[in-house]
Amino acid sequence: MLGEMAVRILDRRTFEETIQTVLDDVITFLGAQYGAVQLPVGDDLVIAAQRGFGPQFLRMIRHLKKDNGFSCGRAQRDGQSIVVADVEKDPDYALYRNAVKEAGFRSVQSTPFVTEDGKLIGIVTVHFVTPGGRRNVPEKTSALGTR
Repeated sequence: MLGEMAVRILDRRTFEETIQTVLDDVITFLGAQYGAVQLPVGDDLVIAAQRGFGPQFLRMIRHLKKDNGFSCGRAQRDGQSIVVADVEKDPDYALYRNAVKEAGFRSVQSTPFVTEDGKLIGIVTVHFVTPGGRRNVPEKTSALGTR
């Protein structure tokens, strides 16, 4: 899978195509239904690519402050993958429960991509329609620069 992903990435001509390819491959690899790639802009996170979300939810998450209650904000803050097995039971998602329900997901995983010296270059978040999602990220993903 990683070798095929590398070939697809090398075939892309633009940054936007590359980011969308990474997202699509991660969604497929983890068996998710939705996803987003966010890039740091200052202390905030901005959507660079997404798949599956409607315009209303996208407006809400397009530009997030670093202290938001979403898993991506926690991944940014903690510098490690964050898994929320059920957003309906997670206290940090309480403010967003109606929006999340309308968006159609129940579990989420956010994984930061970092440089060797620890600088955040982006966060990939995948969303699952059922509670539980995918909890185990294969060790080989560390070759992608994730934590």
